[in-house]
Amino acid sequence: MSFQKKIYLFIVLLLCIFTMKCTLAFAKKTAKDNYRILVIHSYEPNYPVYPHFNKLIAENLKKEKIKAELKFFYLDCEQFVKDEELDRVYHFIDSIQVWKPDLIILNEDQATYSTLACYHPFLKTIPIIFSGVNFPNWETLQDYSNVTGFWDKPDYVENAEMIERLLGRSRILFFHDETFLGKQVVREMAIQFTNKKNRFANTWIFNLLENNDSVQITKKYLPFLEQIEKRFSPPDTTTFYYINAREDKGKNVLWSLSGMVKHSVFVQTKYDFITMRIGQLASIPTFSVISEGVGYNMGVLGGYITTAEIQVEEEISYASRILKGESINELLITQSRKKYVVDWQELKRWNIPVSSIPANYEIINIPDFQKHRIVFICLFVVGALLILIFTVFFILRKKNKEREDGTASIPKEEPIVPVTDNTDTSDNQLSTDMADVQQEEMSVSPVITIKKQSKGDSPVVLIAEDNEGNYLLLKSVLKKYCTLIWAHNGLEAVNIANEEKIDIVLMDIKMPKMTGIEALKEIKKTQPDLPVIMQTAYAYDADKLLAYECGCSDFLTKPIDPQELKVAIKKFIPSMDW
Repeated sequence: MSFQKKIYLFIVLLLCIFTMKCTLAFAKKTAKDNYRILVIHSYEPNYPVYPHFNKLIAENLKKEKIKAELKFFYLDCEQFVKDEELDRVYHFIDSIQVWKPDLIILNEDQATYSTLACYHPFLKTIPIIFSGVNFPNWETLQDYSNVTGFWDKPDYVENAEMIERLLGRSRILFFHDETFLGKQVVREMAIQFTNKKNRFANTWIFNLLENNDSVQITKKYLPFLEQIEKRFSPPDTTTFYYINAREDKGKNVLWSLSGMVKHSVFVQTKYDFITMRIGQLASIPTFSVISEGVGYNMGVLGGYITTAEIQVEEEISYASRILKGESINELLITQSRKKYVVDWQELKRWNIPVSSIPANYEIINIPDFQKHRIVFICLFVVGALLILIFTVFFILRKKNKEREDGTASIPKEEPIVPVTDNTDTSDNQLSTDMADVQQEEMSVSPVITIKKQSKGDSPVVLIAEDNEGNYLLLKSVLKKYCTLIWAHNGLEAVNIANEEKIDIVLMDIKMPKMTGIEALKEIKKTQPDLPVIMQTAYAYDADKLLAYECGCSDFLTKPIDPQELKVAIKKFIPSMDW
């Protein structure tokens, strides 16, 4: 083989090696860009918090620019006893390992404990993050070097302070039992409230014993609520009462939640089948030292807690750092952040003014209208103004159009002159001349304008009507059969009736300068036999009676029916040929 061929083969080999490395690097990067994350929840799938919680996980992963496929497993811990639960988790991990998750997230105490306590070998091969855990099982955690997370340590003191701040001195009730979590609750409460630096120390009667890590409750200092004297008065200081909901008689549980003892509140210290609906059933306000139930229509007023938003943000921040290459050993177990939270709906339920809530509290579930009330009010005012402006605009436009249409169809206004019999029969049109009419103390107007349409020797009809639209309606019915004279008000009608030869008068009642009734009286003084038909849109019996007393011949109600109008006129002018 020549030297040149060797060089050629060497170059080809280098290119092949480079191509393979690039392919492997690309494949590795592609795999890293699509992670698989397993999320294990403690409760049942229809637990009200989880839809929102799972959505927060997806949103925070997107915020961290982590592309991941998510699988969720719901432990439904209230349905199983300890051994059944451990077996269930073990078999699930057995089946899910073929999916090869890159990370496991454990939420709440039961999911964390049962998953780690089943000791499946696969669990020690991948990173695990826990959160929302109130009482970590430190002994079990020591068996795992690949586990980290966040300790949601309940703060009973801050919650007691919060209750006093909102409701004043209160009788605080809580459920106690002999389960693992029940004992941990009592133990932690005893530690926090027996601290001599705490002002609640004198009100908390616990005897903290070292043996077996248990807490003995001195019952004689914690009487049942039904034995409390002065049940209707506020306590001298905030006091705590326990109820063993798993062993006590039903009456004690019902009595404690009935609200019969005033100034009482219930505090949810752990979430299980006993407490999950307490907030909805109790007749007293319910607070929570844990995140479960706050803000999800479960009847919990609020608490000093780690919210779902904080919990997810914390666990996904750790997940992001691990998936981006940071060692899990560098991420220490940390206490979760907390905030004061109250539910707007529950504030309304217990008649607690929003204005009384301190500024550092977060009010959740505020309706959009309440949250953005000023914006909604401004939008309403602006909308109302726009509607008003457009309404006025269209009304004016309509009136202008009606006026233009009426002007186009009505003969030009002419000064009134006496009507004579010297009509020009060749063109069948009534001639008119200019005339000035002097006013004589409300009986004569300075200039009287009329609109006339003649038709040979046809009857003359005086229409006294201030509304142009109403006049045009009457004109459309009568113009072919008679001569029309239009008086704009009652005063004009009197003057025209006194100076013209009128056969019948159509008189509106509601008119300016002189009403139809007043005009009727004046006309009847000089022409008692002249037929006058009154017309009005306000057909009150009193108006009809008054009109007939003043001498009206007939009465029509607006809107005028053309046929009724013709019948009424023909009664007084039989020669009228319709």
